[in-house]
Amino acid sequence: MALADGLRAMQQKLITPEVVYFPVRHHSPACAWQIRQWIRAHRPRAVLVEGPDDFTPLIRHLLHEKCQPPVAIYTHYRIQLPGSKNKQTGDGRHAGYYPLCDYSPEWVALREGHAVGADLRFIDLDYPSQRVVEDAAQEKPGALKIESLQAEHHFRRSAYLQELARRLGCRDHDELWDRLIEVRGWQGAPEKLVHEVAAYCWFSRLDCPQEVMEADGTLAREAAMATAIREVLGRPTSGAADGLVLVVTGGFHTVVLPDLVNAESLPPVPRHEPLERHSCLTRYTFNQLDSLSGYGAGMPQPGYYQACWEAFTSGDDKPLDVVALRMIVELGRTARARDLAGTISAADEIAVLAQTQGLAQLRGHPGPSREDVWDGLRGAMVKGEMGADGGALMALARQLFTGRATGEVPPDAGVPPLVEDFRQMARQTRLPLEFATTEGVALEIYKKETHRKVSRFLHQLEYLQVPFGTRKAGPDFVNGTNLRRIVEHWDCQWSPHTEAVLIERSVYGSSVREAAASKLAEAVAKLEANTNPGTGEGVALLVRACLMGLPDAATLLAAQLGNWIASDPSFSSVANGLGQMLLLWQSREPLEARKLNLLPALVKAAYQRACQLLEQAAVLPEDQAEPVMLACLMLRSRLAAQGDDEETDTDTDEDGAGPLDAAPFWDALRRVLEQAQCAPLLRGAAAGLLYTAGLLELEPLLAITRGNLAPAVGESARQIAFLTGLLKAARELTWREPRLLSEVEALMTHWSDDEFLRRLPDLRLAWSDLTPRETDRVAALVAENHGVTHLSLPRNAGVTEADVLAALRASSVVEKALHEDGLASWLETLDPQSLPEAAHA
Repeated sequence: MALADGLRAMQQKLITPEVVYFPVRHHSPACAWQIRQWIRAHRPRAVLVEGPDDFTPLIRHLLHEKCQPPVAIYTHYRIQLPGSKNKQTGDGRHAGYYPLCDYSPEWVALREGHAVGADLRFIDLDYPSQRVVEDAAQEKPGALKIESLQAEHHFRRSAYLQELARRLGCRDHDELWDRLIEVRGWQGAPEKLVHEVAAYCWFSRLDCPQEVMEADGTLAREAAMATAIREVLGRPTSGAADGLVLVVTGGFHTVVLPDLVNAESLPPVPRHEPLERHSCLTRYTFNQLDSLSGYGAGMPQPGYYQACWEAFTSGDDKPLDVVALRMIVELGRTARARDLAGTISAADEIAVLAQTQGLAQLRGHPGPSREDVWDGLRGAMVKGEMGADGGALMALARQLFTGRATGEVPPDAGVPPLVEDFRQMARQTRLPLEFATTEGVALEIYKKETHRKVSRFLHQLEYLQVPFGTRKAGPDFVNGTNLRRIVEHWDCQWSPHTEAVLIERSVYGSSVREAAASKLAEAVAKLEANTNPGTGEGVALLVRACLMGLPDAATLLAAQLGNWIASDPSFSSVANGLGQMLLLWQSREPLEARKLNLLPALVKAAYQRACQLLEQAAVLPEDQAEPVMLACLMLRSRLAAQGDDEETDTDTDEDGAGPLDAAPFWDALRRVLEQAQCAPLLRGAAAGLLYTAGLLELEPLLAITRGNLAPAVGESARQIAFLTGLLKAARELTWREPRLLSEVEALMTHWSDDEFLRRLPDLRLAWSDLTPRETDRVAALVAENHGVTHLSLPRNAGVTEADVLAALRASSVVEKALHEDGLASWLETLDPQSLPEAAHA
């Protein structure tokens, strides 16, 4: 009884002669429809809407005739984090979207309020102040986050709603809302919906702890809303019909606002002025709006609810039945056009509609809900198990229910500075700014400074993940490939999505260059936060900085790299970083790495550190040997390539970048080879590397190989691992030295057929670096050793490798069974020529 009395008391406070508090769920067509009806009937003098109050100047753009939803207000700000002195890494950046569609209650309230001459305002706490309140409760405030400003996490967390959904047989709170509110909320008087939504939200709030609402900023926001409502209520009536004030807020807040507004005093409203803030109107899509795709507020599958809104506003007597029919027919038509599940007919569509309406009746709905239509489709249109056809059909249904709408913003809405900077740079560099076919761009980065400028701009956009330019060919300085190419080739294409992503990236800065530098600084800060920042990761960021033409960031990174190299315990990390630095020095002209005065010293420090760590890496577990082996192979290549840089010798005195002495590396490899605990993969690679460098003679190499491939070594996996490492480092041995092939054959003769089949994939991997021509040479040598001059093999193009392996396994099983049954002699008398042709295949 106490709960019921409390609920009634709350509901009575929502509708008064001065103010009406209208609780809504974001993007609810039923709430939007009833708000429209109420405003047209009562013509309020003011309409106050939940939304950051600094968005109020943007209302004029929302009212523009050329503003077509879905649209969103995008906002971002930057603050200096407490205790931080670095302008770049010390920034706290946040961004958020406030989306609106045709059936958003907030959109309808603003549009309908404008039509009756009401004063329009957003009344929520501004976004920077909201986030500062929430960050204050976190251990690590200031982490970049792009979020929804209409989040409904309290509904998702409510134990009351979860239990109610369970008792009513609903899958989640979305289905619960549809069942209790959406399917019947468009009927009856608006006041009835006010009380029903308020009850739903009031119960969801009962089990939410006060400290949670304080920590997430809910209480501060509600204090700000109550303060704004008081201010408006204190103004004189403007002459509107009855002088009412309409307050449209999320129901979770609405249920406490009357008491806050009427309280003797309100808690102080926390305000925080950031270093920088910007808000603008941008186009939005239904795919972004769909809560099932990750959006944190409002209703899922907006295409369905858009159809509901259109049915409400068109005056259909049974709008939900009309929507169900339209969705079913459209799905069937589209499926037939795409030849999906090929048997969908008008009869199937009739069956789906009948099942949908039957489900609605069974569940007590006045018309089909979204879940009724969905369950009807799956139950009647998907025949049999889901399978490929059923899965494709339901994927098409998801697309239809989500919708494809994209909004438009008025031309005078303006754009963020980052978008304007992008446009200006694109015009200066003659890159496309119209939605057209892809345009190819060739950049001679070694010869022309203007081309290097364009390259840096495109690399900045690529790092920001802005969909505009795709590098198709040319030198890859990050991964160290194709470095002899002197021309970069890009495919560039502008699309609306280009500017949508740029707007999101506005949180990083007001220019493309500044945004790239800020994102790079964020990556550096994350790396610094690690206990042992990886040298390889740090050098990769250094190369990125050079590619993007950010010399200040590159200089700061180079200064930090010395400490990271000295503290990095990983040989592969240090070696990979060293390899990238050598490539960076080799490519210093287009990347302007000459300006990095610390780079030669960093190269030498990393080389010394790598040589120190290599011997320690020899005792790593076998499953960690591959990165060490690959790093050794890479270092061998980089040391050998020093002679290819024609300027190395002449630059020794001027730049201090003389060639590295390879002796410490080879000495470390010798010690690796001598380690008894060395992983076989690394031992094989070390032997091969020393042999190719002329530091290990052939006879000792064969002795080492014989010892590691001998049956006494143990498990065949270790033998193959040694062979793999050896061939990775010196694959030319396979055709230059027949005795190596003999050792490999001797290894396999000790294996059973089962063991051979089990190790065959690993064996193939060991030989995988050989080219087809090299493979032919090795095969010819093997055949020659066995006196085979011509090998005629029957071929069957219809037999796959898997078929052959399965046949070999079956043959092994049969042979074993014959031996067990005393019929082994039968195999000796078997004439292969008498077998069917399929058996030969």
